Amino acid sequence: MGRDVREKVKVGDSLRTRVANVTPIHLDERIKIRTMNRMVVRDAETMEILRDQILQNVITTASLTKFALRLTTPYVAAGNYAFLCLGDNATPSFNAADTDLDTPVEASWGVTTKSCDAAVATYYKRYLPEDANGHTYTEAGIFEALAAAAVYAGRGDGVLMDHIAVSPSLEKTAAILVDFYLTFTFS
Repeated sequence: MGRDVREKVKVGDSLRTRVANVTPIHLDERIKIRTMNRMVVRDAETMEILRDQILQNVITTASLTKFALRLTTPYVAAGNYAFLCLGDNATPSFNAADTDLDTPVEASWGVTTKSCDAAVATYYKRYLPEDANGHTYTEAGIFEALAAAAVYAGRGDGVLMDHIAVSPSLEKTAAILVDFYLTFTFS
């Protein structure tokens, strides 16, 4: 007759050790998003740095939704635009539910360059001496849009990703140029 297979199967010590050393899976891992928003103001003639400042910000709920969608839907690089806008409200408000700047200045809308390296996404925009003059800016916002038309026609279908406080305010004149570096780091 057949033998009882259970009698012959033995678990070796090495298997017991390997099973005991398995690292448990953490089901509650959290993704952290950190931002750093830097504004550098330079003298237009000498390129001397007049102001180099890290700006406070609010990551909007809409941007968190956009990040989540990037994880769950196919990403298409073509037709994906980012742009920066400045606002000149005397007392802007900032909260995660924001979908636009308090007082956007249309003359300040401009396409940004975007790059991604590992888990860091960076947006960059330079305002030349002739750009967006005659306003005292108190806020900025980085937007993403699916169509170039949204960039040139105003906010269109753009999503406010980051609402940034420019404090102290920035008086933009032809005597200066301004660089904005906006960075999202995922960890």
